[in-house]
Amino acid sequence: MSQQTRKNWTPALVISLVAAGSILSLSMGLRQSLGLFMDPMVRGGAVTVATFGFAMAIQNLAWGIGQPFMGALCDRYGGRLVVACAAFLYCAGLAMMISGGVLGLYIGGGLLIGLAVAATSHGVLVGIISRLASPMIRATAVSILAAVGSLGTFVVAPAAQVMIEQWSWQSALAGLALLAASMTTIALLFRHSAPRAAAGPPRPNARRAIGQALSNRSFVITTLAFFACGFQLIFIATHLPNFIAICGLPPTVGANALALIGICNAFGTLLAGVSLPALGKRACTGNDLSLAHPVDRGVLRHACHGRDHAHLRCRDGLSVAQRRASGQRDHQ
Repeated sequence: MSQQTRKNWTPALVISLVAAGSILSLSMGLRQSLGLFMDPMVRGGAVTVATFGFAMAIQNLAWGIGQPFMGALCDRYGGRLVVACAAFLYCAGLAMMISGGVLGLYIGGGLLIGLAVAATSHGVLVGIISRLASPMIRATAVSILAAVGSLGTFVVAPAAQVMIEQWSWQSALAGLALLAASMTTIALLFRHSAPRAAAGPPRPNARRAIGQALSNRSFVITTLAFFACGFQLIFIATHLPNFIAICGLPPTVGANALALIGICNAFGTLLAGVSLPALGKRACTGNDLSLAHPVDRGVLRHACHGRDHAHLRCRDGLSVAQRRASGQRDHQ
């Protein structure tokens, strides 16, 4: 590492990167672990699979719609205050889910957590780090942040499953709420960037920034490519644990599967960030997609045709679920 590169890694950047990585890791780990609560909550009779899935849909809509507003609030009031308030919303949302009712699930698990994730995920935290990092190390700093953020699922998902098994799903949610509250303290570690020269370009307002973004072809293509994340972040994280339970496999299999996704995502993100300066954006993105497609096909083929016992249990579990649904409709 050259002397100039060392100077770019200022103490303010390093401290803020540690804080942002910890917050992103907790935020994504908590968010990705919520699917583990579907099966115990449904078995408790308070909610249905459709209700839980709809609450997660509300959460992701609130997450997406809230990100521009959270970014604007961060520009106006600073990342420390916005992230601390979002951590409080996160804690309140998880606490409302403990009630087990539909209203607590929709408002707490859906709306409040969605808004909280909007301020404690990549959109806001990448902006905080980008302001502190010089252009020479900005891509590396952001890739480190994203990779560390993926480690949260690797730790939180198995821990949440252990709490569910040892205590109850209500106590496990209370434990996750305490973790969310800890982000309030971590947010105090954020440092401010150095003041810019007065002769610099004026800061664009929100309307002008949106117009500039939509007129940028690379931004539009990248935004459309993010639809692929919906399969991992929403569908798999929400429904995979319950599907595994229907198949008759232990609940720890679902937690370990989410943890494996998190650790692989961390290494993949770090590799992409390191490869970006050498290979370029198009080559790096194209290689990721070309590798992902055959891997997805191989995993699905193995899941469908491999492990006969698991396949039979999955088929039997689905048959039982169908009979239960038919019995409930006949009873009604």
